[in-house]
Amino acid sequence: MAPFRAWKNVLSFPIDRQKKNLSQQIENGIVHEISNGRLTPGMLLPGYRELASLLGVSRNTIAAVYTEMAGKGILKSVKGKGTLVADHIPHQRDISIGKIAHKQKLSFTFNDFNGEIVTTEVPPGRWQVKADDGFPDPKLAPSGKFVATYKLMSFRSTRQKKAEYNSGNSFRQLFSEAFRMLRTRRGLHMDDSNLCIIISSKMALYMIAQTLLQKGDVVAVEDPGGAICWQTFQRAGATLLPVQVDSEGICTDILERELQGKKIKAVYISPSCQYPTTATLSQERRKHLIALSERYGFAIIETDYNHEFSFTPAATLPLASNNIEGNVIYLTNLSRLMAPLNLICCVAGPAAFIKSLHALYYSIYQRADAVLELTVADMLKTDVIGRAARASLREYQRKRDKMIAHIEKHLHPLVSTNVPDTGLALWMVPDRRFNADDIRKHLLEIDIWIPPANLIAYSKHPPNALRIGYASLSPRESINIIEAIADVLAHLH
Repeated sequence: MAPFRAWKNVLSFPIDRQKKNLSQQIENGIVHEISNGRLTPGMLLPGYRELASLLGVSRNTIAAVYTEMAGKGILKSVKGKGTLVADHIPHQRDISIGKIAHKQKLSFTFNDFNGEIVTTEVPPGRWQVKADDGFPDPKLAPSGKFVATYKLMSFRSTRQKKAEYNSGNSFRQLFSEAFRMLRTRRGLHMDDSNLCIIISSKMALYMIAQTLLQKGDVVAVEDPGGAICWQTFQRAGATLLPVQVDSEGICTDILERELQGKKIKAVYISPSCQYPTTATLSQERRKHLIALSERYGFAIIETDYNHEFSFTPAATLPLASNNIEGNVIYLTNLSRLMAPLNLICCVAGPAAFIKSLHALYYSIYQRADAVLELTVADMLKTDVIGRAARASLREYQRKRDKMIAHIEKHLHPLVSTNVPDTGLALWMVPDRRFNADDIRKHLLEIDIWIPPANLIAYSKHPPNALRIGYASLSPRESINIIEAIADVLAHLH
């Protein structure tokens, strides 16, 4: 543990200067601080003069106390660092390291958000191969350009006082460039009142749910779908209505039958690249969904996080491009190429809804990193992000095609997979003789990580499939993971 200089109030204990045993009182005070947990093993204590000034005693008194306690094994002196709490206090000293007694029941009530924490993070370990959930390759990100631009903007901001807290200058520039990007690249015909920028895409979905939904409202979701999204709506008080997904996206004919007997408040979809199956919503179903929304008056929450990774010659525009003042609430990242660009989320929709969303968002979060906002705005304006996205797309398409070729060579006909038009992951469906959970288990035993099943939500039966991100894998890793799956299938067979 790295030495940590404790704040003065950590060693704030009373001493009685009228008594002669000052040294013993100070030693007892330090022991008490160790016992109650405010001083922990390895923590750096104040220097002689600092503690002497705090307690109103002489420097020599503190030096004597430290020396005495070091001799007892309670403290230790390290040259060049100072005096620290000993890492291992002898048991005969009868000093117990303080631990917090956590209460099982509190005297006040609160909203209980306990439950399974769903995360895409890969746990630490010596993994041979780590296949993520479909994230970009950091090596293809414009990291150098970002660092250089951030340094430049930091210097300019300091010199021109543009980084003043709450000045709004940096946000206006970012807003302007994001607005221009959505109009030109995503085909959204809108004005300033139709756009809200929120830091974090998950926060954006959460705040949309809080703004849109009342307890008991019904939200139709894709089945299978993203567990994090389902959880977000449920915590907003919504009742979920899973609707089947096939190779053409959400089945709008099933949705139409449900609408005839239920009042649905919203439909959540990912039409360009459905999670987790990577299916693209067909044009016929897009038209049908919009028509149903207009007839029955429900909102469409449309996510479009993979718009930079579309491999089809003609880009498919979002549903929101039809009419920004219609029933569609549109979410997208500024860019998924790298962090922190992927944290900046754009929400576009009817002005009245966006106004309410603004009010909720600004009540809890008003200012971000001004230098970061200026950096991202400049990278959008100079098309650094756009050029990097176009260059990386060719590499991602090459990686996708090679992964598909490996699957055809080593896994066919035991595994079938689609060729996604958009996105950076593959949806692999093994033959009915095999269970996807068994495959995951055997891969973990040989230190190969693939996304866990709890990332995928479903209504009745878990989908017997594997979702594997290919974009961040090296050529060797792609071959290794496919060959490993082939060995597992041979073992299970």
